[in-house]
Amino acid sequence: MAPQNRSGKSTLKVSRCRFEHRQLTLRDEVALIFIKQRKHLFMKNEQPKRDQYEEMKMEIEKSAEEYGYNSKFEADYLMELAENSKAALKNMMNRLIVKKRMNKKKMEEELRKWSNYDGTKFFRKCLEEDEMRMWEEQEQIDEMEVPPEGESADEEENMEEEKEEVDENMPPSEEDKEDLNGEEIDSKTDEKTFPEEIALEEEGEPINYVAIVINQTNEQVPQANNVKIVPKLPQKVPFACAQSIFALQQGTVIFPNYPGVPNKKFEAKDLMNFGTMPIQTVFEDREKPGHWTVLFEAVNDRFGISEELLKQFAPEALNKAKTMVKFFESLEAGALGNDFRFGSTPLFRHFQDVSFIHSKIHEKFGMGSVTYMACDPSQAPPLYQNTPVNLMKADVYKACMTRRENKPFVMKGDLLVAIPKGCENPDGCMCNEKFEAHYKKRCNQNLEPNSEGLLDLSGLDVTIMRILIECSDDCGCSFNCPRRQVQRRKTPPTVVFHDGDIGYTLRALEKIVPGQFIGEYTGLLKVPKVKDDHSYEASVRVMNPNLVICAREAGSVVRFMSHSCDPSAVFIVTHSREKETDLLIPRLAVFALKEINIGDPITIKYYNKKDLKGVKRSIKCLCGSSNCIGYLPG
Repeated sequence: MAPQNRSGKSTLKVSRCRFEHRQLTLRDEVALIFIKQRKHLFMKNEQPKRDQYEEMKMEIEKSAEEYGYNSKFEADYLMELAENSKAALKNMMNRLIVKKRMNKKKMEEELRKWSNYDGTKFFRKCLEEDEMRMWEEQEQIDEMEVPPEGESADEEENMEEEKEEVDENMPPSEEDKEDLNGEEIDSKTDEKTFPEEIALEEEGEPINYVAIVINQTNEQVPQANNVKIVPKLPQKVPFACAQSIFALQQGTVIFPNYPGVPNKKFEAKDLMNFGTMPIQTVFEDREKPGHWTVLFEAVNDRFGISEELLKQFAPEALNKAKTMVKFFESLEAGALGNDFRFGSTPLFRHFQDVSFIHSKIHEKFGMGSVTYMACDPSQAPPLYQNTPVNLMKADVYKACMTRRENKPFVMKGDLLVAIPKGCENPDGCMCNEKFEAHYKKRCNQNLEPNSEGLLDLSGLDVTIMRILIECSDDCGCSFNCPRRQVQRRKTPPTVVFHDGDIGYTLRALEKIVPGQFIGEYTGLLKVPKVKDDHSYEASVRVMNPNLVICAREAGSVVRFMSHSCDPSAVFIVTHSREKETDLLIPRLAVFALKEINIGDPITIKYYNKKDLKGVKRSIKCLCGSSNCIGYLPG
């Protein structure tokens, strides 16, 4: 959360400050901005006298010292803001009074129409003497009967430059969404896939479902315990992101559209009316050791905060920021410059918003966070809808319900099976019996985890079909059983990183060990068609030869795993449901084949040599491994 004062401390707060005292120095004015933005002080009369101001200043310095807050660091940033704001206001007043020679009423009207006036009007009193000189100069010019000047091209250019200087972090308007190269950002979405309406989830909305059934025709279908049935694909923001929805309704700063991500924000001045906001992201400031740049949820402006203060009020956000520093170091990002770690462009902030919303979705399901980034400042975030669970249409849903695996399981008395591994109740575990009854005829690899939940891949043959059977209530074990990794969805944090010619790749944000569950490949569970683009389709034929999972438009972050002929991860079709009365659907899990360090790509082998016989291959493989097959289908 944004910094708040602890109980027991007598601290004044400011809601609105007006610079009414004419003798305040520029440094004093900066301190007043500091007070106003931080809301540490309050003044009922809204017109501080010099002695009142000094009391406030002493109070804030004392509070800052107690909490480890570096007011000088803040003042340095705000000093520049104050100078720019005052200069812009002075230039605009000079243009209206001296050059265009407007009367006072007309000048006030035009000044209030100026887009930057709300952010600079606090300096009006400080410029009283300058304004008086401007009116005197206007009288002298009038006496000389010199006609008013028109707006020249140079002056228009200067106005634009001043506007950029004062408001350089302002995202483009709805009519002018352009990236750094001047190319339009595509904010249009396919309504069939990405509904435009964004809503906030209800508090405490259940997450015990493994699939969403899209029942567009509202036909009567049976309701399974672990399935959510909806008339259209939902686009809801997690309840933890309530401030983002509030900004979507009342925010003034507009960003490009993105599926499921609110595209409006508040400005810092709005915080006086709406209170504190949760911290969204923290970035290292390499020019000021011990200080961090902070973005708050639903707020456009950035803030500088000391590490000591973050340790007290936002330790998790600080720890994640330090982990990201390690990630950058693993990529030797020092040569990329500070803008790579923190940028001021609308696209950079767009990346942070998508990362924030998707990470909150992950958090809701118990999954690790995801961070999106790109070295190329003109690269937009990948366009897809993040879903931790599979999607399916009503016809596929009904077909799954008729599968033999969804019938009540009865163990044959004469069935001889090995004692299951990994289950906390091996004597009662039914997993190996289910393998023998349902899958033994078409699959020879029954993979099992150890007591720590790590999958035993020592005898894995990736050229033949394989399956993992997870425990259910049939086994008599708890939900924390090591043989329920996919059910619990506990995944490591990852980074979706744009890697030049390869495109977006998935990288580890913490060390991953062999056999560890990385994530579930989710998407639309469907019957494949010959004319379809099969590039995002993954087979689950061990459980159902008629279906594939397609992650082209909606899916999980593991859809960004790039191909490698020497991969670090592997797909494992998984038979998994918490209760035997739940619907069993094919699930596709990803497990680590080898140790993956922070910053390393998480790769998968999409093609084997036997799969490529007679297939036209035209895409050069860029994996760089010693056993590279050279070219991929395309």
